[in-house]
Amino acid sequence: MPPRHVYSAVVRNTSTTPHQLTVTATYQVPPTGTSESLPATSLSPGASFTVPQKLVTIGSMVATGHILKLDITAQDVGTSSATGQDVATAVVHAPFAVWSPVKDYPLDIAYNAATKTIDVTQPSRHPNA
Repeated sequence: MPPRHVYSAVVRNTSTTPHQLTVTATYQVPPTGTSESLPATSLSPGASFTVPQKLVTIGSMVATGHILKLDITAQDVGTSSATGQDVATAVVHAPFAVWSPVKDYPLDIAYNAATKTIDVTQPSRHPNA
């Protein structure tokens, strides 16, 4: 059975409230299996970014890391008394809903003001799988 790895992801902030989301990706990196994190990326509502594929050169071979987790923090950027404060956090862990290695895995994330949580929507099956 092939590994259920996500090599890169497209993350989109679908929040309908003025909440900026900060995403930090952590990879498992070959050949040692150690973890390595990317610097945090901030997303305004409606914005998206690609968590890039992590390539590692081992001698004359190029290997790829895979995403272990995404740490997400919502911050109020509106006009309320909570402006500038972190209001919710979430962590999305591997394995993701894939059956084989994929690139550009789509993830929609949004701050849910009613429940004060971060909602993460991922497809039940990657469209390219």
